[in-house]
Amino acid sequence: MKPSFFLFFFFGACLSVAAQHRKVKLPAELKEISGIACLPDQSLWALNDGGNTSDIYKIEPKTGKILEKRRLPIPNNDWEDLQSDGKGNLWIGDIGNNLSKRKQLRFYRYHITTGRIDSILFSYPDQKAFPPSTEVARSFDSEAFVCVHDTLHIFTKSRFKGNHFTKHYTIPALPGTYIATLRDSLYLPKRAVSGAAISTDGQTLVLIAYYFKLRKFWLPYTRTNAYFITGFSGSDYLKGQISTQRLPKVFISRQFESISAFSGQTWLIANEGILWQKPRLWRLTKKY
Repeated sequence: MKPSFFLFFFFGACLSVAAQHRKVKLPAELKEISGIACLPDQSLWALNDGGNTSDIYKIEPKTGKILEKRRLPIPNNDWEDLQSDGKGNLWIGDIGNNLSKRKQLRFYRYHITTGRIDSILFSYPDQKAFPPSTEVARSFDSEAFVCVHDTLHIFTKSRFKGNHFTKHYTIPALPGTYIATLRDSLYLPKRAVSGAAISTDGQTLVLIAYYFKLRKFWLPYTRTNAYFITGFSGSDYLKGQISTQRLPKVFISRQFESISAFSGQTWLIANEGILWQKPRLWRLTKKY
């Protein structure tokens, strides 16, 4: 294959993947967007991850413009995900734990109308060292959770070779201090989970997960997928049937860390700004 034809084919393939999804620009203020949540009235809220201010943003889904910004009187240690509970509350997951050394993992519950804030402290039942002595055992990081009825469902992220399981833990969605319950685990080959959402009818769980490695020691090879899980019983999410859909990329995968159900089988996803890639809000429709 001639080099010119190869480049044409490569660019075309990348653009065709991107063309399958509708996207809008996000402002630079949301460069490190790590969580989005759509409320029942379809208003959309977002946050940035750790190292940023303790602000939440109301976004116009069609344009990506910021409609409102609120600074909350709570620390952003490592905010990683955002969910709503259908009762006017936003749940902020301060659960990032890259090295598995944090002992103060927390969820904040913020009521949009009243401004009331309370919180949950929790720990993992199977973590005995902070941090564990080996990389492969550092599996207590999380960037993904969902809120269903009276329960928070946490899905861990393990990016270390030899341990690409996501573990499913639960805690009550009520203020207090808890030891999480380990429910299940799922092996996703070479993938690290970075976001989760539940459909409005509660029948589909979506996990987004990425894969990264270097080929020939320098050429990046990346891929990010959405895993649609259906047919589960109750909240045994990881026992359901899984279908996979690749998320858009150009050269390397975008850093998708945010997903929220929007309507029916349409989902909103957002990528961080990294390298030449700008933060974007996308509409993702499940393919059948």
